Amino acid sequence: MGTAKPLPIDVLVCDDSMTVAQFVVRAIEKFGIPARCTIVGDGDDCLRALTKQNFSLAFININLPGRSGTEAISIARKAGVETFFVVMSTEKTPERVQLARSLGVYEYLSKPFQTERVAEIMRTYLRISTQTSVLLVDDSSITRKVITKVLRQSLFDIAIEEADGGEVVLALYRARRHDIVFLDINMLGIDGPATLQRLKVLNANVRLILVTGDRSQALRNTLTVEKADHLLYKPIIAEDVGRLLYKLFEFEPPKFGEKEDNLVLL
Repeated sequence: MGTAKPLPIDVLVCDDSMTVAQFVVRAIEKFGIPARCTIVGDGDDCLRALTKQNFSLAFININLPGRSGTEAISIARKAGVETFFVVMSTEKTPERVQLARSLGVYEYLSKPFQTERVAEIMRTYLRISTQTSVLLVDDSSITRKVITKVLRQSLFDIAIEEADGGEVVLALYRARRHDIVFLDINMLGIDGPATLQRLKVLNANVRLILVTGDRSQALRNTLTVEKADHLLYKPIIAEDVGRLLYKLFEFEPPKFGEKEDNLVLL
């Protein structure tokens, strides 16, 4: 039996400029995954399309004839539409950015933009829609609960398995080969660095994030030698974890301009 072909994804492109709409469609086609693209040119048709068909992605111009793109998205969201939205505009103001974020829009593209920006969004969508397995290791159940909540607030589809210390980590990792391991540095018994070394023996390429409240340069130097992928500082917030996941999977986060205060690339 041959490998099943991936099902096409449905993409809505809303822009009153056919040139722009066709540019986005060609960029999607160039990316190389099967996609069925629908083009509409005004806000009313955009809203009708969103509420009548289950689109995976939608690229929507803010300045549409009739109702605006953000108004169409707002009404669609209230109706339960969970489409992965990207908005486009020649003018990017703080007010528009804030509104887009409040509507759960993934990205804000400033016109003109390059084909690669569309490709980045397509790569992100595919990765986010693929489940990521995470092994979360910490001897504090409260800390595990907090990190679990933060991970589930991220855009990524994450399946989490927990462990309370280094002794059980290796067995759990052998059984599933998790995509990512979050590992607390200061644990009772076998600490984070020692557990890291044992995991590296099992898989030299394991993706490891060490979690700590210690911001000292000495610790960073030690962990660089140990070859951890990233160091995540406490207190942990959803945006930091999201940016970290983007780095691990090597694609660009939304360009909303947040500072990376609690995330360190080693």
